[in-house]
Amino acid sequence: MNSVRELSLPVAGTAPEDPLRELRVNLQLRVRVWGIDALGKSFSQTAHTVEISALGACLTGLQRVQEGDIVGLQYGEGKARFRVVWIGLPGSEQAGSVGVECVEPGKCIWTAVLEENAAVAAAAPAFTPALPPGITPSADEGMQGGWPARDRRPYPRVQCVGALRLKQIGTDFQITQRLTDIGLGGCYGETIAPLPRGTHVNMVLEVCGESIPARGMVRMCHPSMGNGIGFTEVAPDEWKKLVHVIRQLGGANVVFDGPGEPDVGDAIEALLSLLQKKGVHITRDEFLDELRYRMTAEAK
Repeated sequence: MNSVRELSLPVAGTAPEDPLRELRVNLQLRVRVWGIDALGKSFSQTAHTVEISALGACLTGLQRVQEGDIVGLQYGEGKARFRVVWIGLPGSEQAGSVGVECVEPGKCIWTAVLEENAAVAAAAPAFTPALPPGITPSADEGMQGGWPARDRRPYPRVQCVGALRLKQIGTDFQITQRLTDIGLGGCYGETIAPLPRGTHVNMVLEVCGESIPARGMVRMCHPSMGNGIGFTEVAPDEWKKLVHVIRQLGGANVVFDGPGEPDVGDAIEALLSLLQKKGVHITRDEFLDELRYRMTAEAK
């Protein structure tokens, strides 16, 4: 999964010209790493990036290094020397990850990748929320941890436990976040490597035994915490699943201001209209008289 967001890795030396030096891309790339380990022995191994920037990277699968070590990294034909600036502690959200920064001024081994992602981000369409049919928005402004006023949730959210499987539109790489709340306007997924605001995704929400596909756009990015995602496209049948899940999770506390069940009068008129279309001519009074007769007979 690749995406673009603001740089947060340590600055070291000179990086490529703006705007590339301001980008950080969530992307798994296979890289070769070599150097000298803590025992003074040379090593060469394969690792993968979690995210990259013009100034550094976050890696997984690299175990023979310590903070301050200088290692070599190769991606494709590009090679450069990097310093280990942090190592995720066991039991922490960064466990298994290693942060590195380039120590060769002006050198970037994945400029082409950054340029491609910058172009994709610039061309991404604006957010247009999907509107559930027949259900009026009812802002949930009082919910603890709500979004800022400009991104206020138009529909109430309820807490849940599930999985959120995401693919950035135009890519095949899938990531999974922990689904923690859901509503008709969107959902929230917890992850230590959130996607940036503006990322458009195909997703599947797996919750309460349902699997609900949808499209969405990342509306909020909380570093090392997760993403708030707004729905941009939901199929009619999937809306029904979504409403069912929210009612199941929220019970009587979830109220949708949509059209209710038709009353008895509407049902009678609909039945009489249908009978007339079928060639059965009966008046409303005749129908009601027959109905009263049957109800009286059953009561005896």
